[in-house]
Amino acid sequence: MRIIEICFTGFDTAERKILWDLAESNGFLVRKEVTKNLHVLCVGDNAGPKKLEAAIKDGVIIMSGDDFITYTKTGIPQPIKDAIEQLRLSRQV
Repeated sequence: MRIIEICFTGFDTAERKILWDLAESNGFLVRKEVTKNLHVLCVGDNAGPKKLEAAIKDGVIIMSGDDFITYTKTGIPQPIKDAIEQLRLSRQV
């Protein structure tokens, strides 16, 4: 699987740093903003509405910080991998 781009929103500074470092150490490309190539938006309790709106509009997968941590420990479930690949393919058109 190719690199997965992820963005974190709604976390305090300490939480964001932990998640950011975890993402990078697991091969994710971390973005500060929702971009046209973003695959996953990881949201905390104070998620920014503009980032959420942009992610929903672009079909980005949205998950919680707890889900992200679990996935880095256990592996990303196949349905999410499939959804990310479908997202990639839809953007190539």
